[in-house]
Amino acid sequence: MKKLLCALLLMPLTVMAELKSLDETDLENVSGQGIEIDLQADFEDHADFDQANWIAYRRTLYDTSGNAIPLIDANGDGNVDGQTIFNTATLNNDPLRMPYYVILGKITGSIKLEGLQFNLSDTVDYTVQKGAVREVESREKAALKWTLPEFISFKKFKIDGLYVSEDATVDASDNRVIGLEANGNLYLPAQPKAFVFITDN
Repeated sequence: MKKLLCALLLMPLTVMAELKSLDETDLENVSGQGIEIDLQADFEDHADFDQANWIAYRRTLYDTSGNAIPLIDANGDGNVDGQTIFNTATLNNDPLRMPYYVILGKITGSIKLEGLQFNLSDTVDYTVQKGAVREVESREKAALKWTLPEFISFKKFKIDGLYVSEDATVDASDNRVIGLEANGNLYLPAQPKAFVFITDN
């Protein structure tokens, strides 16, 4: 067996391959193109706030030069220290308010997506205005096509609320905008498709 393996290793191998770009029609006709995956996220229920599942978001502010503004409010007046913003209504420089946090949580239960598809495409459809008529044109552009599944499955999935808060924690004084609770399958009217690609500029 060792002699056979040595002989195979010493034999010169010739490999020929050709790369060919496929358009959208070709991609749809190819079996097994792209990637199809199943996703499931399980959120454990924690009574402790620090251990629970939360998503907190706050805007980042930039000056006219494109530099991030430090979000510091040392005196607690709700304004960004040393920053103003021009008010076109009063023609004055008003204090720049500290941006609020948008908090989503707490999140419990599970959410599952079956048959999530990612395909590579070399054409993207654009809507072009031609006079009074809007037409769809296909242009050559490398893109990643993301197709959602036919339905999304929820199992005791719950979001306690969407909150607006001055800090990254939720307390009784924060505004609760809306909550969500779902259990079962959410069927989509169609399989939505999204294209992700690099712009020209």
